[in-house]
Amino acid sequence: MNDLYKRLIRSVVENDTKSSKKLVKLILESETAQCNQMFVRSMQNKLNTPTMNLLEIPVNLQGMFALEDVSVSFNEKRFAITEEENNVVKQIIDIYNTNEQLKEYGIQYLNSVLLHGASGCGKTMLGRYIAYKVGLPFGYLNFTKLISSYLGTTGKNISEVFKYVQEHRCVLMLDEIDAIGLSRGTKNDVGELNRVCINLMQEFDTFDSGNILIGATNRVDDLDEALTRRFSKKFEVKYPTFETRKMIIKNYLDTIPNAIYTEESLNEFANKTDNESCASITNMIVNGIVGCLVNKEEIDLSNIN
Repeated sequence: MNDLYKRLIRSVVENDTKSSKKLVKLILESETAQCNQMFVRSMQNKLNTPTMNLLEIPVNLQGMFALEDVSVSFNEKRFAITEEENNVVKQIIDIYNTNEQLKEYGIQYLNSVLLHGASGCGKTMLGRYIAYKVGLPFGYLNFTKLISSYLGTTGKNISEVFKYVQEHRCVLMLDEIDAIGLSRGTKNDVGELNRVCINLMQEFDTFDSGNILIGATNRVDDLDEALTRRFSKKFEVKYPTFETRKMIIKNYLDTIPNAIYTEESLNEFANKTDNESCASITNMIVNGIVGCLVNKEEIDLSNIN
């Protein structure tokens, strides 16, 4: 019995689910026997399901905030990243790694980035990737779900989320931040939402520099300038280029047993997905694979429309 199995047994006995899943992932990755590969891939795919790896959070935050253990659920082999995106990620990680020195020098720095771009272009997935690379849980807050029908409680909800994150280090993603952060002083603004936006900016000003903050919007030009200024970096996530589309397709199919593709079929699929988002391309691949399985056909890229 090797050390990995001993650690797994101990974590199961001690009811440490988080550690157990990480150890199972390591064991599956170390398995080389060809006869076990179908089982290995099946178990890995189940482990990579985000909903299976949500961490427990207080009852008062449930329904508006989720915390995911991306160390287990994120499948890096299916992720494609551009050079520009990788540069932004590197900057965020470098700042995260110097956080203790910043504190020693008494420097308060908000390690944050505002990701903007069209819906489905990969903003949330890039946020999950950042959390995966720094080894932190991924906290996800969608403002359209946070805003209470009784607007007076929205500010309190935001404060409760930030209070929790201050005590539980993570990468916090604020999705659809434009739901509360539109420019103030316009004819369409709502007084209560203005107060909520101010409340959010106040939380930014006291946010622990040991955490990473990510905002996401597809309406960056409409955001309040004071809110936008509080983000240390701004980055546009664009629709994938031809080469990135090829990478998305190839990376995904490489994780599927016996999937077949050629350079010609990769080029053809990448060409016909021009102006498609990362999410849309992934959905096309998944639907195509499902169709091949249902029709008992080979999983051949040329059969995926």
